[in-house]
Amino acid sequence: MPPETVDEYLAGVDEPGRSTLGTLRAVLLRLLPEAEEGIAYGAPAYRVDGKVIAGFSASAKHLSYLPHSGEVLSRLGAVVADYPSSK
Repeated sequence: MPPETVDEYLAGVDEPGRSTLGTLRAVLLRLLPEAEEGIAYGAPAYRVDGKVIAGFSASAKHLSYLPHSGEVLSRLGAVVADYPSSK
């Protein structure tokens, strides 16, 4: 059964991924205090005015930050240049 809350999602992630995503969660909540936290597309997501604007996920071999917008990575430029990314 898919998780219904972010807490349930994180409970299913092994360490050190759980702690890492927990830290990312705290950052997102701090940066987006108006965001509604929930699950979208099977992963934690943050909505502002009903639109998913950010999220994250875990897989067997990696963790992902999901900006849900093509503008985010282009605006960060050099800050994220050393990290792999895809559309």
